Amino acid sequence: MGWIRYYELASLFDEESKADQIFSLKKGEISQLIETSFGWAIYRCDEEAQPADVASPEDLDEIRSYLVQNRRGDVENYFIQQANAFIGSARAESFSAAARAYNRDVHVTGYFPINYGGSFFLNTIQTEDNDGLLRQAQSNRRVLTQLFSLGENEYSEPFVLGQSVVVSQLLDERVIPDEELEGIKTYYAYITNTFRNQDIQRHFLNSEKFEDNFMQVFAQYFLNS
Repeated sequence: MGWIRYYELASLFDEESKADQIFSLKKGEISQLIETSFGWAIYRCDEEAQPADVASPEDLDEIRSYLVQNRRGDVENYFIQQANAFIGSARAESFSAAARAYNRDVHVTGYFPINYGGSFFLNTIQTEDNDGLLRQAQSNRRVLTQLFSLGENEYSEPFVLGQSVVVSQLLDERVIPDEELEGIKTYYAYITNTFRNQDIQRHFLNSEKFEDNFMQVFAQYFLNS
């Protein structure tokens, strides 16, 4: 088989204990008859098992890949625990102090409305440093509900976005100014009317009963006269 990692070998059996038996063999030892997913097998150990080299970038990449693909729930739970500890530290000191202590990134947004789905009629979630992580919240109803339920300076529960666990704090909220609201209403009416006209045009122009022979008729009656 050549060199094989423990989790790769364990995937061949219905019980991990069978992989433990093989990995415990000394050099030159032979296993008992073991049932695998493809039949019965006998294993001989040519080289004893070696631990992963955590100083090796290749081994670390392999470990990280395994964790993300096979133990994602455990990874998320670990970082959610870290996030809860972060919240405790932030409440005791401040958000920025906790971020420095835990070596975490901080992203500050401007004002944004509830815009589920990211409609271009309304502002979307934008950060001052143009980080794109929080844009994923636009289509996450649970996250948006949590964000818009926060009181001033309150912290959200940790939530998962993509490959990250996020904690948010509400710094301030505002009611949209009347003139801005009127502008949205006017723009919305203009856009919807434009879309309606485009839909009507497509309905008739794409109809099987419509024949676009404008240029031929124009040439017949005007260019040839």
